[in-house]
Amino acid sequence: MHNFINAKLAKSLKLLAKHVCSTHIDGEFVQVCKYLKITMGNYVLHSDFQTRDMDKMDIVLGYPWMTLVGTINLNLENKFLKLWYKKKKVTLQVISLSQPVAPT
Repeated sequence: MHNFINAKLAKSLKLLAKHVCSTHIDGEFVQVCKYLKITMGNYVLHSDFQTRDMDKMDIVLGYPWMTLVGTINLNLENKFLKLWYKKKKVTLQVISLSQPVAPT
């Protein structure tokens, strides 16, 4: 039900200094980076992100993001999804640092 950003990444980007809201969610104290701008190729997302300790991920896009983009084609086996943004098809794919994948 939420978007998340790795707490260490948020701290390194100095986002926590700019956070607007600290709150308790599910009994846990969290900080919320309000209206954070995330750019993925030509796609730009403005949304709230809760900070979380996450070992292997920088950002997790959740339900709030999915409701903004409309229809999504998701391929879990190949770890990509396709959506339309400003009348253009956008592909978002997991990218390995050892094997970069060119955006489409």
